[in-house]
Amino acid sequence: MTSRADDPVGRRFGLVLSDDEDRRERGCKALVSKGFDVLAFLDAGSAQAWLEEDTPEIAIIDGGAGRGSRLVADTLERRGVRMMPIA
Repeated sequence: MTSRADDPVGRRFGLVLSDDEDRRERGCKALVSKGFDVLAFLDAGSAQAWLEEDTPEIAIIDGGAGRGSRLVADTLERRGVRMMPIA
């Protein structure tokens, strides 16, 4: 059986949530350097909506991303997602 080249099966995803463009970019680069495909979010609402569908292996959450960032962090913690500090 073959799969499409863009099939996400077996790919490692990381999530970055920050409302600061520079921090978001640094977080993305850090995860890419560790071999992750990255999904970056500017706001907690968008990140939480994505979490309704999937779970990353690792995440970087910038607490300055609004009040909802705590909700996102709590969701990730309940799912056992490894958290990485923002670089």
